[in-house]
Amino acid sequence: MSNRLKLYGKYTIKHTIDGVKHITVFKNTITNNGVLTILQKFGDIKTTAGIQFIALGTGSSSATVADIKLDAESFRKPPATIAAVGATLTATQVLESDETNGISISEIGVYGIDATSATDSGVLISRAVLSTPIEKQSGDVIDITWELTLS
Repeated sequence: MSNRLKLYGKYTIKHTIDGVKHITVFKNTITNNGVLTILQKFGDIKTTAGIQFIALGTGSSSATVADIKLDAESFRKPPATIAAVGATLTATQVLESDETNGISISEIGVYGIDATSATDSGVLISRAVLSTPIEKQSGDVIDITWELTLS
């Protein structure tokens, strides 16, 4: 009997422009430090919150398991919700019409363990690079959902 567990992460971004939703779903890379953080939380070694910020950036280098930060972080905000159902952990965030305007969002990441509002702080758990950047304009709303599934 094989008992190999895999972590699978994905982002779903719903970008609402003039009342029309544009939905993009893409996989992400769970970093080495992200795996370590998950194990430390499971073993109760780290007592700080696991997921503390969803961050956006303008970088474009490929995501790798060795990443420790976004290429060019430009915005971060605590998740609006975090929930675990079955084998999936979900964190959500809403970028309101007055947030991150004029930024070409091309990378996204989830930070935890000792993360603060300071750029690049904390442990980068997940990172993804968008194949097509999102141009956030005034009036646009972006709903971000990050899912981490153990299978």
